[in-house]
Amino acid sequence: MQIAKKLQAITVRWITLSYEEKNTIIIGSIIGAILIAYALIWLPVNNKIEGMKQTIAENKQIISWLQSSTAQITELQKKQLNPITPQTSVYSIIQKSAKEQPWGRYVTGIKQLDQNNVQLSFNSVDFDTLIKGIEILWQTQHINVIKIAVNRQNNLNLVQVNLILGRH
Repeated sequence: MQIAKKLQAITVRWITLSYEEKNTIIIGSIIGAILIAYALIWLPVNNKIEGMKQTIAENKQIISWLQSSTAQITELQKKQLNPITPQTSVYSIIQKSAKEQPWGRYVTGIKQLDQNNVQLSFNSVDFDTLIKGIEILWQTQHINVIKIAVNRQNNLNLVQVNLILGRH
């Protein structure tokens, strides 16, 4: 009942409006409907499309990086002359690497802590050389730094290092 009375009141009011007033209300309603459609439909869809475009661009960069990394990994695998099998002990791997790699001449102590962990000591080692050696061990043998203590010496790049390397 209440709704019917309100609709009847609106109808009576509409009939009494002048032609210009009716046109103004119709045009305003159309503009309002367009603005609501823009805000509720177009903007969210447009924002979603832009987000997807950005995601695609980021994914293209990731794919490019992965492709270049694959080439680097393949190159490193080809450079590895005598691959050491995973069954070889960590101690043997590190001893062999110390003999072959530039950082090996700086080793002042090597001690096997257990089957998977080895402690290395360096009194004075070039930091960059050591990091490159650790990176090669990680990339080729999956040996990680478990613990490291670094003390800088007076010389710019030389450091005193005690570290534990292992495979877990």
